[in-house]
Amino acid sequence: MVTRFIHPEPGINTFHSTCVLWVGAILIGSQPLTSAEDPVTRGKQVAILYNKSQAESLELALDYARKRLVPENRIIGLDLPVEEEISRQQYDSLLEEPLEKILLERGLLAPKVAEDYDYNRTMAHTFRLAGTSTIRYLVLCRGVPLKIRGDRSIEAIEDGQKFLPWMRKNEASVDSELAALPMRVLTGLRTGLIENVNFGAKDPSTIHPLRGVLMVTRLDGPTPLIASRLVDKAMEAEIRGLWGRVYIDSRGLKSGVYVLGDQWMREAAATSEASGLEVILDSQPELFPSGYPMNDVLFYCGWYAASPTGAFKDGYVEFSPGAIAYHLHSFSAATVRSQTANWVGPLLSSGVTATLGCVYEPYLEVTPNISVFWDRLLRGFSLGEAAYASLNALSWQTVIVGDPLYQPFALPLQDRLDSLRMNPTSDLGWALMRDVQKALAGQEYSAQDLVKKIQSHPDYSSAIQVSSALNERLARLIPSALETQTVLHFYEDGLLLSQSDAEKLRMASAYANVHRVFGNPGSAIKAYHFILGTFATLENKAQILEWLSDLTRQHGTSADKAYLLKITRPPE
Repeated sequence: MVTRFIHPEPGINTFHSTCVLWVGAILIGSQPLTSAEDPVTRGKQVAILYNKSQAESLELALDYARKRLVPENRIIGLDLPVEEEISRQQYDSLLEEPLEKILLERGLLAPKVAEDYDYNRTMAHTFRLAGTSTIRYLVLCRGVPLKIRGDRSIEAIEDGQKFLPWMRKNEASVDSELAALPMRVLTGLRTGLIENVNFGAKDPSTIHPLRGVLMVTRLDGPTPLIASRLVDKAMEAEIRGLWGRVYIDSRGLKSGVYVLGDQWMREAAATSEASGLEVILDSQPELFPSGYPMNDVLFYCGWYAASPTGAFKDGYVEFSPGAIAYHLHSFSAATVRSQTANWVGPLLSSGVTATLGCVYEPYLEVTPNISVFWDRLLRGFSLGEAAYASLNALSWQTVIVGDPLYQPFALPLQDRLDSLRMNPTSDLGWALMRDVQKALAGQEYSAQDLVKKIQSHPDYSSAIQVSSALNERLARLIPSALETQTVLHFYEDGLLLSQSDAEKLRMASAYANVHRVFGNPGSAIKAYHFILGTFATLENKAQILEWLSDLTRQHGTSADKAYLLKITRPPE
């Protein structure tokens, strides 16, 4: 695991240990439980809801149905408001009641009767919802409202229930309310939350309306094109594979009311490593800083800023096709239609394929348990299954944006390697590195051991010719002081292969530093010129200028000295 240290930031509202909800353990290093199902079978598990008031909402529904083979009788249109926020009365009369009526009429969700269920017990009970359900997922298309504002008159009526003070509110995401539709036979209450007994599920097939949850996600975003591309990118990654690095931006907390959020993120980092993924872990309070290059991001998780800042604001973050990202913040999904406000919209605009967020204050313990979510995805769960296994409550604040059927890790790694051997691409380097590190998981090994394992891998000779990431990884692992020319050679080849600005910035910086300390001062000067002339925002610009000044003074040509004077001269 690579640890990155940087700077400090604010907090998130939480509630204390008097709450009855609990946090489940992750299964680090466990093997995948699922494989990709037949596409026709998967399509039949989905119903789609669109807004009749928006033509683009219908277009998105039909497009999704065509791509995921969803039968026509599972496409449902309702006349809905176009605003993201609606009233409780609008939700009940225009959305939930007519939707449930249609689902019943079409035989998609049969009438249900609760058996063996004690609603006053918590977490230990078992129950069954009698009846049948032919669907497990509900996809909301852009145009379907996002959230339901609170209605204090309802709270006044229902306040006699055994809720902690912070639970006595009825604002919620539309998605989380609809996810609780199968539970409405047990309670019609709108104040507070409903326990999700599927939390921590280890068998994805058990996450089902007959166990109290309809897995609701949405295809949404700042533009109709972004929303429609979510399924395309998901299906592309299912075919190609999801490759790259994991970036975890924790806050380094060891105690206090917010430590749980950091614990989830550290667990997600450990799960990633056990699966053979390269992890960049930051343990400082602030986000990855401005100018910090992040490329081939397959999974990002961080907290706690109200909207994108640092590296996410200056354009040096490049997501892999199929990438999943989550920023823990109370109002990360207050809107999903903005490219700049909160987190869900900006992340979607930056190219992620799936994300999660909250529409109103959720309180920390009732946000998605990201360690469970990521663990289940790595084990082959679909996006919808992993998300609802990570939620301990329904009828609350969470939204999941993305194709619920998306299974980035359904296919075993060895199958991916077999396919890439037949048609080597840059992904072969990622597959090789994951294969090696997964085999070493749980063992103690040195950087030298890892280099030997990589270079003795049967696919090394093919991968090193096409993968900039593999060249960079070896350059970072091999000691520059002992094998300077070998390290420089890997950086040079990596730079020639790279198609990423962020990757070029990182490798050029490392290449320049190796030359500055161990190599050719003239080559270091040229590399620093390239960096300063190409990249507007740099994490350590002042340091680079100091190094360049020293090198130019001692080893520079007259042209080098003129360039330094030009870029350091104060503006007139």
